[in-house]
Amino acid sequence: MKKIVFLFLILVCYQCTFSHQDTTTSGFKICTTDSLTLKNLEILCRVWGFVKYYHPAMADSTIDMDAELFGLLPRIVESTPKGRNRILCRWIKKFGHFRQNVTRYRQMFDTMDYEQGVDLSWIDNQEMLGKELSNKLNDLRYAERDGSVK
Repeated sequence: MKKIVFLFLILVCYQCTFSHQDTTTSGFKICTTDSLTLKNLEILCRVWGFVKYYHPAMADSTIDMDAELFGLLPRIVESTPKGRNRILCRWIKKFGHFRQNVTRYRQMFDTMDYEQGVDLSWIDNQEMLGKELSNKLNDLRYAERDGSVK
């Protein structure tokens, strides 16, 4: 058992040492954590998670969302709010257009018996996200999730 634990520790150390050569890690270096950096990371995590679960392009699991996050991290972390929102909006657009079915989803949510839904009110915050990104996320909220993208 000690040999297995020791081998595991060696592999973890090797992974940390050579992470810049491995496409499964971000290679992201720790940066200063001022309020803008923290806000950028918060918004990145919210948008990334939302897209991961709402965009129909993710239905077939061919897109490596971890790699997508790793690619966004260095671009978002030190960006301005407008730059961050522009980068995230372009990122969403690269996954293709999608059909919406607002009526179906609103009807489904109105008839469901559930105690508490997910709080998605943050996607309406145009001051934080900008108008274009907020609108794109709201459109995505009602996207058909049958796996087909136009």
